[in-house]
Amino acid sequence: MWGTVINSIAIIIGGSIGLLFRKRIKPNAADDLKKALGIALIVLAISGVISNMFSVESGELVSRDDFLMVISIVIGTVAGELLNLDGHIQNLSMKIEKKAGINQFAKGFSSASIFFCVGAMAIIGSINDGLNGNISVLLMKSILDFSTGMILATTLGVGVVFGCIPVFIYKGILTLFAGTLSNLLVGETLTSLCLVGYTIILGIGIDMLGSVKIKTANMLPSMLVPIIWALVKPFF
Repeated sequence: MWGTVINSIAIIIGGSIGLLFRKRIKPNAADDLKKALGIALIVLAISGVISNMFSVESGELVSRDDFLMVISIVIGTVAGELLNLDGHIQNLSMKIEKKAGINQFAKGFSSASIFFCVGAMAIIGSINDGLNGNISVLLMKSILDFSTGMILATTLGVGVVFGCIPVFIYKGILTLFAGTLSNLLVGETLTSLCLVGYTIILGIGIDMLGSVKIKTANMLPSMLVPIIWALVKPFF
């Protein structure tokens, strides 16, 4: 679990440093920085989707898992809408904002949580930590999350720091159950998870631009669809 602990601490420290810079940034500059970060996330997400979806085989460009990605997003978003995940997160965030006097908690918390948990490094690093205590991948992830947390907190506020909580839970579960999950979260399933995750990040980036409102929290159940498919696929 040391890799998960270090990763969570890195997010807290990076986010806290970002909050210090946030206080020195003027509102207009903060809005411009938020939009710039949104564009950067869009570019990152598109790059992630392309690298996971396309590959060169026998000199030809082929796509993979694109249909499963679309199905996952559709089914997951419908489930999220029915469960009203975004509404529940917003209500919880409003209560926290009122009691603690914190503004814009929900946006920073949900966006950071998704961003920190998505990607192969989070999954593979946690499984390696659980199987043999190798935390090298999570150490690299910690450096990335430290930098990203600092940037996100500058624009999205203190909610980013609290993103360490779902990160600790998510990666902690992967680490504790590494023996069981190591044979499941590989190959096509891992690729599909990354595809869905980067698609959600794309939604976060578009939402940060402010022109379109996207309830990315309602898309979170999409991450479960590739796993469920991997479990039931052998029976078909």
